[in-house]
Amino acid sequence: MKVRALARGEFGELQVGFLAPLDLHKLPRALAEFQRTTPGVKVVLRDRGSDELCHELRNGMLHLALMMQPSEELIAGIEFEEVGRYPFFVAMASGHSLTRMKAISFETLAKQPLVVLDRRRNSEFHRILKRVFAPLRPNIATESDSVNSLITEIGVGKCVAVVSQLFKEAIGQRLTYRRLVNTEVAMCVGIALAKNGDLPPAGEKLCAAIRKVGKS
Repeated sequence: MKVRALARGEFGELQVGFLAPLDLHKLPRALAEFQRTTPGVKVVLRDRGSDELCHELRNGMLHLALMMQPSEELIAGIEFEEVGRYPFFVAMASGHSLTRMKAISFETLAKQPLVVLDRRRNSEFHRILKRVFAPLRPNIATESDSVNSLITEIGVGKCVAVVSQLFKEAIGQRLTYRRLVNTEVAMCVGIALAKNGDLPPAGEKLCAAIRKVGKS
């Protein structure tokens, strides 16, 4: 009986990686949908940077990950399925001078000191930033080791940050936001799997739940 339940994806354990702040928005909704139909499966969540997620997928340490699309530097051995694409915003403290603007161009933003997540764990986001600012360069003033410390740095008021719509929806009124314009670059979020990995039936069900949430 237990073997059959395992084969149907109704029992077992899943190792699932994610990139913050997706754990505050998309992932909880997908997990709630998944657990309603498969309460016998234990989901173990792993908070990682984009580089670490790809490494652990390739090494079989994760069954799947919810993350931004890996670039050519990271994509080797990884299959990626897009579930959503989201514009970028500029996050700032409520008293920052940029709050007077309705939207901010990347040319204007290039003159501002930025706080970003650390390059060691999030090299993918740094590559995206280069695309956002091209042909200019981002003025990176400081790096934070977590989303919480990033929020704190923004709140001090000396730096601003480039964040996605998902970050804006997850963090909400703790910060002030303005749309980033004059760039076609967006944050592409989806499901990442190892090309040679063995995704169990429970993993397929969780992927289906993530796709459903991504469309809503």
